[in-house]
Amino acid sequence: MQQGFQSYKDVERLYREGRTLSEATTSIFLQDCIKKNDVHSGRVIHSLLSCNGVQSHSLLQSYLIRLFSYGGILEAGLVFCRVAEPNVYAWHALISGHVMHGFYERALELFYMMQELQVSPGRCTFLCILKVCGYTEALIEGQAVHDQIVTHGLESDISVGSSLIEMYAKCGNIEESCKVFDTLQSKDLISWSVMIAAFSQNSQSMAALELYRKMVDEGFKPDRAVFLCLLKACGALRVGWLGRMLHEQIVENMLEDDSLLCSSLIDMYSKCSNMEDAQSVFDSLRSPDVIAWNALMAGYGQHGCWLHTLNLFHRMHLCGIEPDTILLSSILRAFQDSESFQNATIMHISLIFSGFDSKLLVQELLVSMYVTCGALEDGNKIFETMLERSVSAWNTIFAGLIQHNMPYDVIQTHERMLLEHVQTDSSALVNVLKACSKLKNLWQGKVVHTIVNLCDLNESVVIGNAVIDVYVKCQCMEMAHQVFETLRERNLVTWNTLIAGYAYNRQDHIVLGLLQAMQEEGFAPDDFTYASIMKPCGDAKALGFAHQIHEKIVAFGFEATAFVGSIIIDTYSKCGCMDEALDVFEKLPCKDVVCWNTLIGAQAQLGNEIQALELFEKMQEDQVCADKMTYLCILKVCSTLLAGLWQQIMLLHHLILVAQLELDIFLGTALIDSYAKNSDLGAARKVFDSLSCQNVVTWGSMISGYLQHGEGLSALDMTCKMISEGLKPEKSTFLAAIKACISTGAVKHGRLIHDSIIRDGFELNLEICSAVINFYGKCGSLQEALRVFRNLPCQDLVCFNALISGYGHHGDKELAEQSFEELQTKCVNPISETYINVLKSFSHIGLVEEGEKWIKNMNINKKSLIQYTSVIDLFGRAGHMEEAVEVLKTMPDLPDVAVWLVFLTACKMYGNPQLAKDCFDQLSRLDLSVAAGYMLMSDICADSQTSFSLDDPRHNNIQAY
Repeated sequence: MQQGFQSYKDVERLYREGRTLSEATTSIFLQDCIKKNDVHSGRVIHSLLSCNGVQSHSLLQSYLIRLFSYGGILEAGLVFCRVAEPNVYAWHALISGHVMHGFYERALELFYMMQELQVSPGRCTFLCILKVCGYTEALIEGQAVHDQIVTHGLESDISVGSSLIEMYAKCGNIEESCKVFDTLQSKDLISWSVMIAAFSQNSQSMAALELYRKMVDEGFKPDRAVFLCLLKACGALRVGWLGRMLHEQIVENMLEDDSLLCSSLIDMYSKCSNMEDAQSVFDSLRSPDVIAWNALMAGYGQHGCWLHTLNLFHRMHLCGIEPDTILLSSILRAFQDSESFQNATIMHISLIFSGFDSKLLVQELLVSMYVTCGALEDGNKIFETMLERSVSAWNTIFAGLIQHNMPYDVIQTHERMLLEHVQTDSSALVNVLKACSKLKNLWQGKVVHTIVNLCDLNESVVIGNAVIDVYVKCQCMEMAHQVFETLRERNLVTWNTLIAGYAYNRQDHIVLGLLQAMQEEGFAPDDFTYASIMKPCGDAKALGFAHQIHEKIVAFGFEATAFVGSIIIDTYSKCGCMDEALDVFEKLPCKDVVCWNTLIGAQAQLGNEIQALELFEKMQEDQVCADKMTYLCILKVCSTLLAGLWQQIMLLHHLILVAQLELDIFLGTALIDSYAKNSDLGAARKVFDSLSCQNVVTWGSMISGYLQHGEGLSALDMTCKMISEGLKPEKSTFLAAIKACISTGAVKHGRLIHDSIIRDGFELNLEICSAVINFYGKCGSLQEALRVFRNLPCQDLVCFNALISGYGHHGDKELAEQSFEELQTKCVNPISETYINVLKSFSHIGLVEEGEKWIKNMNINKKSLIQYTSVIDLFGRAGHMEEAVEVLKTMPDLPDVAVWLVFLTACKMYGNPQLAKDCFDQLSRLDLSVAAGYMLMSDICADSQTSFSLDDPRHNNIQAY
């Protein structure tokens, strides 16, 4: 600035001496100030010129405008306003000044204004305005400027042509860039370079490399800018061999020390998975800048080399290089992509030690990193410590909450965001609308819709689609259609969302109308359109409409896609048309795992378990890899079929392990259930113990397994262990545990489980309380059973039956009768089980006459098998064998094992060996393996000192059987 100082001092001295300074000399001084960006000297000269009236010269004014633009556009504007008739140079100076300061829209306005004032723009002005159109991606304005350039005959100018190529490329119109390039009569290195850059910027890497070959053929040597574009293209195409050739040319041109080129080489080698050469280029740099560090760390991050990334970050910190926001963003995004909580934590600790964790952008990226890794709670902790929370940070939390299926929290967080006066944006509102859809919360959806309108975001098609989805999910189709009609812009998602809503609500005529309308507006239905229509047909068993839509699917050629094919299979199977489902399946050219799962699940749902297993075998023969859903379905089939499938379950378990599927809670529970139902409790327990975590359902399956096989004590032990580990049992688990207490007579355990029932809030559940009453009744604690019964706000028939059963089990006929009368006074109609429980109380103490009265009330013509068993037990316990035989003869159906065992027990009690032989013969015909029958008969023979044979002739008392 010293020379500038002398310049304006010389001017000042000349004016003091009264000498006139020529315009040419002043022009030289001003040009010198412009070169050195010396705005201060320019102001002094301008002041002196103003005092002597020299500033009116247009050329000097142009120089002053250009010079003052460096300091601020306002000062340049003031000089311009004093020009009586600004010429093209003055206008250009003012326009270029606005472009320099980023006032692109104002620059365009000035460009149009100068032409309105009949000032024709020159070559330099056109070049300046083309830059503006490129920066703002103003394609329409750029095309208008192009037309003016042609009018002015400047289209053949190489610089103008190159600027046109660049403008079109930045506006995304690469075809026009190519046209301009091809029309250039002569091309220089810049025009080739600009065209190659245009291809590279628009992701047309192959075209960029092809143009480079033509450029070399024309005799042009690439410069630094060309090399940068070519390296980017090589990285995008993963052509490392060509990148290596370019590297050699860079060395030949002695550009290997260029920091930006080296960073591009590192990036290229990284993308080509050649980290060794990337590291070599980095090591060759004497003092790598932050861009080079960023390129190498990003490369290691892309390939999952998190340890290398961390080591480089520490090395960089030790070298005294402070990472910029771009580098920190790159590192944190790399760790975010790792989706590893451990890696995220290590990186966070490194940032804390480096002192970068307090930066706002870093905090935002840390929140995003933790949320992406599934650690929403850790991300939320950082979010809460942020002194300033941007909309981006809020949106990250929203996305995490949606990802973790926490819609209530999304709505609460959005309310908090508004209370903190943070301006909501479209991303936030879309997430909140998604939450409203999940919750089917119409009121909240309307509130958010109002906010959308207040924020003038109602023209956004993305938000519009989300609003429609809320109304559709809430089955408010009228509102959904209103929003649909108000949208200026609609896309395929808009149509699909509305059509899916009407399909779900079974408004078939509107669905067909919308299908026609969307095609008239130029939208062709896709596979999702037809899938969303077809799926509700299965749920509603609307076979006729399903056929109608199926015809349209075939007409559009979507039947061959696996996605739509699986939906059609599911629809026909739910409508009970398995033949049609199988026909669709067989016609599919490519059957993926979803198609197989759909068909296997359909067969299992219809009770065709054998066919489901056969399909699974065929699926394996066709070498289709089964997934988690396949195994869950097949294991359920094995559980249903029960017997004889132990080997198949073992094979399925082996296949799950071979496929390296995570043995999660769902698969683990299914395996436990299958093993247990096939009597392999040892294998079930091994699976249970191998699970990294067990939930209530897993514990419940194991407990039920023990109970099914008579291991009540093991079931109780599991229940107590489950409760001690802090898990709250479900209703089914409590019911199984109480049943185990009854079967084992474990009164102490039963009382503990009853306490847990009260603690967990199940003390008013009628089903559980009935089981508790039954438990206390069977264990003789009748007062406790009555207390539980009386504590219920209302008692149903099951509760009465449980109480009466307890009284009957202990022969307390009076309390049984009282409870029965109370039941009738509450207008509850007794069922057969109620009569049986009262009858048992008479049976236990041998009150035959009272029992006979109850038999009459039971309506002898409609008794069930269990009722007949109770009547026979009543007569048998009292020794009335003839009456018992008569009841036996009046039974409409053949007696079962339980009836004959009751009869045999009576024969033992009253010493009737001959009748016992007849009874035992009938029992052995039904089931030779009933151990209780042999024991009873053995005792009877021992008591009467007789022997028996199954071949003895039958006695006439029960000859009919």
